[in-house]
Amino acid sequence: MRNYVVAGLAAVSIIIGALIAAAAPASAGCMPYDQNLLCDGPIQPDGTWQRCLPLQQDQLYCWLLGPGHAQPWHIFTAPLPLDHIDP
Repeated sequence: MRNYVVAGLAAVSIIIGALIAAAAPASAGCMPYDQNLLCDGPIQPDGTWQRCLPLQQDQLYCWLLGPGHAQPWHIFTAPLPLDHIDP
């Protein structure tokens, strides 16, 4: 019986470890935007990050945000967050 408990705990530990390893970086996040997802990548050491939005079914529009980088407002119909999107 003890062997089954130990094996079960080991299996649960492996599964939890795999889920943690597969998770997105802690500084990356997404939010709904105009029937799509607006997603920010992790913040880089220089304070910048990449923001992406699918504009069409097979087209992804990405741009750089952070210090010294402005939001490209001309293509959007609704306001976007100015800060990094956190999970």
